[in-house]
Amino acid sequence: MVTYVIQGILKEEEDRMVRRSFLIKGNEIAYVNGRLDKLTFIRMNGDQFCMAPGRVMNNDELETNLSISSFKKTLTSMIEKGCTSVVYFASANYERQLSFVIKQAYHRMNNSFIDYVIGLSLPAHLLRPSVLRFCKKEKIPVLRFSLQSIDDLYDVPWSRLQDVLYSYPIVLLPNMNELLEGERKLAEDLWVSLCEAHRIYGTTHPPNSLEAWPKTLLKLVGLYPKKGELRVGGDADYLLYYVARTNATLAETCDLDYDRDKPNVVVLRGSVLKANEVTSIRPGGGRRIRITRPGQFIPVSEASHWGM
Repeated sequence: MVTYVIQGILKEEEDRMVRRSFLIKGNEIAYVNGRLDKLTFIRMNGDQFCMAPGRVMNNDELETNLSISSFKKTLTSMIEKGCTSVVYFASANYERQLSFVIKQAYHRMNNSFIDYVIGLSLPAHLLRPSVLRFCKKEKIPVLRFSLQSIDDLYDVPWSRLQDVLYSYPIVLLPNMNELLEGERKLAEDLWVSLCEAHRIYGTTHPPNSLEAWPKTLLKLVGLYPKKGELRVGGDADYLLYYVARTNATLAETCDLDYDRDKPNVVVLRGSVLKANEVTSIRPGGGRRIRITRPGQFIPVSEASHWGM
């Protein structure tokens, strides 16, 4: 197990840049402080870098029937964007397909070289207690459902689902892309009301493909605090961005667009996946993230905020 210190690196906290030092022990962040001068471990000087947590994304292309080479190419492209964990949505149109598509998803992602969590993508009419019980058994923390019209929301037996969701609060993400603009706004308002009435973990605006998942959603799904945050006890998933030195000391600013700029270094659980233009591909190096209970660490104040 390699132990090292990242010394004096810029990190964004509450919309401002501060310098922090990190003690990395193997897969995890073991300690964070302003300075760690007394530690005698190997050091990396962070003067010329900004640091950000590894990103969690989903990718619609990854969920298609890709060849092995295309699968590797797609994952490599995600790493270049700073993705260290992926939410893979297995798709089913019938309840009888659930076991098969989940086994197929695990088989495919077994070759992943980034960490992953399995979700389900279903039509709204499959939102049934039996389907949610299947998700609870398989520890599937997030379910994306598609709407063909606003009537689909009225047809779901929400009161019956509430009992299952109480013991394993699966995050429900509506896909409203098929709705017309006017109907979509009505559906969003109805969805917020349903979430509040039945204590559902959900959002009206799920992330698009290849869009970094926000911290609030990571908390709901149960990926936080292991993923998506640079904190003690979290996985050592981080991104480094080179910042040009302008004078003898680097200004305490980091003018980066994290959605546009590609990181120079990508690290997953302490192992370098990307260094400048070189990306390391280790099929099978990714791990399945097991979510024992979604929303376990979300504050009550945030749990009541549905319209993210």
